[in-house]
Amino acid sequence: MDRLKYALATVLAVVALALPAQGQPPPPALTGPVNDFANVIDGASKRTLEEMILSLERASGDAIVVATVDTYKPDYADLKEYAVEMFENRGRGIGQKGKDNGLLVVVAVRDRQVRIEVGYELEQFVTDGFAGQVSR
Repeated sequence: MDRLKYALATVLAVVALALPAQGQPPPPALTGPVNDFANVIDGASKRTLEEMILSLERASGDAIVVATVDTYKPDYADLKEYAVEMFENRGRGIGQKGKDNGLLVVVAVRDRQVRIEVGYELEQFVTDGFAGQVSR
């Protein structure tokens, strides 16, 4: 019986170690103030949003990034997990290095969800983790 328990424990350990190695694919890299991965923002609106965001960044130093995605599923359990990963931006983060002064707005179009993630420096101004359903 002890050999069976040992074998089962060994198999479970190997499976547990293999799972994190597979992981989810990272969200797309954020390359500018407006990242329309879902292709739902027209050119004029994108330019207007970018101008507003860059103007705010020049005035305050704070960085805002907007990202639209078709869906966060099936790779992520919820939009919060996806947004946190996207905010990390493959190790580059959002905002000035060492200041944690970035804000990310993620719109998952097909899922009809919105999520806001903020850096610690901006939490006094914006409540972290706003999440909502988008209705028509």
